Amino acid sequence: MEEARALLDQLMGRDRNATAAAKSKSSENRLNWLTQDQYCPYYLVDFCPNELFVNTRAYMGSCGKEHCEYTKFRFDQMEDGREKREIID
Repeated sequence: MEEARALLDQLMGRDRNATAAAKSKSSENRLNWLTQDQYCPYYLVDFCPNELFVNTRAYMGSCGKEHCEYTKFRFDQMEDGREKREIID
């Protein structure tokens, strides 16, 4: 059950079951979504190294940051600028 919930959170975001009013309120709170330290910068750029070596001797453990497809899509849609470079560096 927890694995399914984690997969849905990763694909659809944590507020997938919220009403439209709650989503707009939470989006107002997330104006600085890139400055929050909850998203994995490696995943936003390409892939997270923690996912690369699963079930091998070099397994690094699970990543402590959030991997969200929608956030990655938003990051890809950003124009290349100072904010994007700060995340990459």
